Amino acid sequence: MLLLAPAGLTTAMRPAGLRESGGLVTTPVAILLAGTLRAAFVKPLFLIMMMMMRFHALTENQPIDQQWDARLSNASDKFRSLGTGFSMPSGAKEF
Repeated sequence: MLLLAPAGLTTAMRPAGLRESGGLVTTPVAILLAGTLRAAFVKPLFLIMMMMMRFHALTENQPIDQQWDARLSNASDKFRSLGTGFSMPSGAKEF
């Protein structure tokens, strides 16, 4: 329904022969706009949300690999200071 305004504007820019038919042109243009916006924005966002939920479900209780932690800490000062200032949540076990 929100796309009827842009569809109406695109119909208004058409030649007079198409403008006379009004809703017959505006409705398919709105449907095409809705399909394009859904494919361009909504589907990728939902896909990202699903992937993030799956990632968090898989890594929820995974222990931190101390070998990789040591490698990253030796790589640069930014990695070394990344974990400072954080504390374990109450009830969480440290691995």
